[in-house]
Amino acid sequence: MATLDFIGNPNIRNILFMAENSGDCIAVSTFCRKHNRRGRFLLIRERLRELLDEGPRDFYDMDCNNHVHIHAGMNRWTFTFDWLSEYSDGTLTGFRQTIEVPSSAMTELIEDGTPVRYLFVPREAHARVDSSHVGNSIREILGIPRVRRAFAKAMRDCFRWRDDEVTLYRDFGTSFFFRTRSGCPECGGLILHESTRKTPKGTFPEMYYGVHT
Repeated sequence: MATLDFIGNPNIRNILFMAENSGDCIAVSTFCRKHNRRGRFLLIRERLRELLDEGPRDFYDMDCNNHVHIHAGMNRWTFTFDWLSEYSDGTLTGFRQTIEVPSSAMTELIEDGTPVRYLFVPREAHARVDSSHVGNSIREILGIPRVRRAFAKAMRDCFRWRDDEVTLYRDFGTSFFFRTRSGCPECGGLILHESTRKTPKGTFPEMYYGVHT
């Protein structure tokens, strides 16, 4: 199961969330440029009304093989959809969408029947990386093209932890030890790996950094 691709055109990650009354249920659907429109997910209105009367809590439901997890917070509701399709041999394929919707919009929908049409623009989730302790190591990496490319990808992809700070320290070779401000994880390693990658044109050496905690 794949998540949305956040690389490339930033607008591709925007998701239009639509919800409206449908009998005793609330029908929810989503639209994004990558996956187009998904079929409706029906949620029993009275079950959602219970979320309005209690503090922050989680809710799970399933409809036509699709799954949803809702975290009803004070200011926003977070929906995580697993949109699934089943083939004749029982194989499942699909993708996951996580969407934050203002609590006020959900309250108006549940209480007054006001339809929701909300464009969700994901916030960047990336920790601030403090490299002040590893200047010599980075200068060494910049002189090795393959390692430089691997390190650049690691800085882009490895620390997608919102509202956190990662401090790098030299470990061994061109690998690093790190600590986080949040303590989750408390510490770990950013380790350079060497492997091979198979392509239609043959097998080629590959270098990449991986996070180990």
